Formats: sequence, structure tokens, C-alpha cells
Amino acid sequence: MNIGKCLCGEVKFELASKVRWVGACHCRMCQRLSGGAFQIWASFHASAFKLLSGQLRKFQSSSNVIRSSCATCSSHLFFEYIDNDKDLYVAAPALEGADLKPEEHIWWSSKAEWLCMNDGIATRPE
Repeated sequence: MNIGKCLCGEVKFELASKVRWVGACHCRMCQRLSGGAFQIWASFHASAFKLLSGQLRKFQSSSNVIRSSCATCSSHLFFEYIDNDKDLYVAAPALEGADLKPEEHIWWSSKAEWLCMNDGIATRPE
């Protein structure tokens, strides 16, 4: 069981499944979203998600992606593909006690020029 919450604590959720994949996304959208060089995402079975408290604000950020954030503090928490209702991608820092190491760096072709990574993790251009 994985438990998570937003920055202010209004939104609390649980995921009754194991993590399926963890990745560091370096695309420009994730850079803008996180305010940093990349965002760590963990994927779960969407059916394992349960909202325990709070309200989510949803936003369609591209033709195929819906993003969810806390309606109070605006912490970005999830994204899902419109054409895939089986997977839910969770902002890994929102998970309690999770020290999730990425399996790969994705959208490496968009990484910040100044970023030097020597972590031995595989990279994928997009």
C-alpha cells in the first residue's frame, strides 16, 4: 500500500498496488511543471487509486494528457493519458516514505544543457 499527499495535506490518497515503473522525465513540460531540471514519476494501476480526502483540479495539458493537482495548494500530483485508463502516473515526491530510484531518464533529448548526470541509469531520447 502506498500513501501520498499534497504539500498542504488537503489531498490524501492511497494506491493499493506496487509501483510498476519509475522514471525521470526531462521534457520541457515536466521542467515547467516542477520548476526544475526534471520530474520523477511513478506509475501504478489506475484501478488501485483511492482519493481519501481533498479535491482535485484537473487540467488537459496536451491533446492526450490530463493532469491533476490539489485544488487548495496547487501541488501537481498525477497525470494520465486520455487513451489509456489503465495507468496513473504519480509525482513520486508526493508518496510518503518513498525513495524511488528511476529506472530510466526519458526525454533525454530535452534535458537541461547544464545538467550532468553520471548515475548509470539508462536514457531514452523521448
